[in-house]
Amino acid sequence: PIPTPSQPQIRPEIATINLYIKWSDNKGNNTKPNSVISSGSELSPVDLCKIPDAGVNNEIVNNPQRHFVNGFSPYPERATFRRTPVIQFVPVDFPNLQGQRSPAEDLKPITDFLQKFWSSQSTKPLKLDFRIPKNYIRLPKNVEDYQMTGEFFAGQFNPDNSFNYVREALAVTDSTIDFSDTDIIAVIVPSEVKRSQIAAFVAEASESNIGGFQTKEKKIYNTLIMAGQAGSEAYELLNWAHELGHMFGFSDLRNTTNVSSQDSSDLGIYDLMNSEIAPELLGWQRFIVGLLNDDQVRCVNGGTTTHLLRPVEMATTDPKLLVIPTGKYTAIGIESRRAIGFDANL
Repeated sequence: PIPTPSQPQIRPEIATINLYIKWSDNKGNNTKPNSVISSGSELSPVDLCKIPDAGVNNEIVNNPQRHFVNGFSPYPERATFRRTPVIQFVPVDFPNLQGQRSPAEDLKPITDFLQKFWSSQSTKPLKLDFRIPKNYIRLPKNVEDYQMTGEFFAGQFNPDNSFNYVREALAVTDSTIDFSDTDIIAVIVPSEVKRSQIAAFVAEASESNIGGFQTKEKKIYNTLIMAGQAGSEAYELLNWAHELGHMFGFSDLRNTTNVSSQDSSDLGIYDLMNSEIAPELLGWQRFIVGLLNDDQVRCVNGGTTTHLLRPVEMATTDPKLLVIPTGKYTAIGIESRRAIGFDANL
């Protein structure tokens, strides 16, 4: 398993945009179409458009990622939206850097944003179940002693140090936290911790035969390791939402082969797993994890058809995605984007 970078890089012409979160509750356009929309009987069965992931089928040569997907279906170790996801926070502090407030108070901007962002991506009502202990639990060593100052993009990140830190955090909290129904753990620190002390925000998606963190109840395969704050509040909140996306099996939608040069140019500003400018998820992303209902996807495998697609950001049960299969592992996806929801920056 490899940790994922916490900050996608974007094209130079838009890299100077000041990052901020903007939300519009505009409901979108519900006007009726002038054209006659093709009926369901003229479409192909939706299962034909559930394009499989080549990595899951062992058809990517030297594939280093056995935990994220771009097609059907996510690996079984990943958290799922098909039931209420349980996110267990593991709050720790240090002898030389102790929490000044309760973990819930420190986390409130984060949990409020995560709930609003991810629930807005779903057609069905979605609630994230946040479990937050009342107090920080003291680790035995000072924050610097865990040696997590290595920058990811500078090639200085040491995964063993971060994973040993998680194991020690679980060792001191396991007796007071019940992990029985936990889907995701997030090891968090007081907001006073700086990026120079914990440099990498890590999303560790483990596999059943490799990795994972053992608790007395079960092994945990989805783990977030909070870094010290570095950017604006908007950056930190969007970063949290991005890293949480990996826990549900979403892959970075950009070229991550070269860690120091993250290339988002193919998809541009769209989708939080690629960029933070227009963060609403692609319709395809929602489809593969069940945030979009099957009857909101129009599957076409030939002929001439006419369609009405509502914007992906719009709260509706109407169709939002058209899929045209083009091969075993390829398809064309068509969706509508508008400056509503979290895409209000458009």
